[in-house]
Amino acid sequence: MTPEEKIWLEQAETAVAGASILSNESARDVSKHALRELFKLTKNNTEQSLNLVRQIKDFSARRHLMEMFRRTLVEVSSSNVPAILLDTGSLTDPIFANKFDRELLNLWRSIGKEPKKFEKIVGSFPNAARVRILNRLNSRAFKRRRKIHYVVDNSLFSDGGSNSKTINLLTLLIFLIFLSILFGDWF
Repeated sequence: MTPEEKIWLEQAETAVAGASILSNESARDVSKHALRELFKLTKNNTEQSLNLVRQIKDFSARRHLMEMFRRTLVEVSSSNVPAILLDTGSLTDPIFANKFDRELLNLWRSIGKEPKKFEKIVGSFPNAARVRILNRLNSRAFKRRRKIHYVVDNSLFSDGGSNSKTINLLTLLIFLIFLSILFGDWF
C-alpha cells in the first residue's frame, strides 16, 4: 500500500463516518467525492479500489462507500452518462421527469436507437438505475414524449439557433406576402 492510499484510507474513513452522523444523504455525497479521489489515485482500477474500500474499519463508512461504489465508477469511467440518469428523484415530479427524459432521449439517440447497444451500456449501471431506465424507456409516457421531441426537434425547429433552408424560405415567402398586402395598391 502506497503512502497516498494510506492517507486516503484515513481521510475517507474520518470524513464519511463524520458525515454519516449528520445524515445518510451527506454521507453519500462525501462518499461520492472520496470515491472519485480514489479512482483518480488508482487510475480507475476497480479491484485495487475495491480492496482499499474493504480495508476501512468503520462499518457505516464502509457501507456508504460500498453503496456509492458502482455508481461513482460508472460516472467516472463513462463520459457520456448524465448524472441525472443515476439520480433517485421521483418521475412524478414534472421538472425531474422532463430532465430525466431529455437526457434519456439524448443517450438513446447517441447510441443510434439500437436496443442491444443501449442495454449493453445501461448494463454497467447500478441495478436500481438500470431497471428504472429500462422501464422508463419502454413506458408509454416516454414513447409519446419521444415522438413529440422527434417531430419538434427534427422538423422546423432543428436546433433552435441555426435556421434551416425551409425556415428561411418560409420566412421570405411570408415577408413577400405581407409586403404585397401592405403595398398592394402601389404595385
